[in-house]
Amino acid sequence: MKQIKIVENYGKVKTSTKGTPSFDDAMLLLFTSALGMMNQVLNDTPLDKKEDMKHYLYDSFNEAASATLVMFAPDNELRPDITVEALRDLEDKKMSEYIEKAKKIGALDA
Repeated sequence: MKQIKIVENYGKVKTSTKGTPSFDDAMLLLFTSALGMMNQVLNDTPLDKKEDMKHYLYDSFNEAASATLVMFAPDNELRPDITVEALRDLEDKKMSEYIEKAKKIGALDA
């Protein structure tokens, strides 16, 4: 049996494994779990808000995956013509839009 344990305590995350999964196995476990959580949220969403929630979950996951890659390899600059300030401004704008959209579809408390 392969197992990954993730514990969050006051903003600090600690992971441990059982069975020493390979990187590929760990990715399969993590992303299968993420997919399961996303599907559960979608299943629990009222029918009239499902499509908006699906887009919200997709965009949120995409943002999180992109941010993880940037933290892992910040030197892999795909657009050297874009400044850090421009990216920050765009991220702030997009996050504000996502938060407002999430509030409208009931993903966040207003």
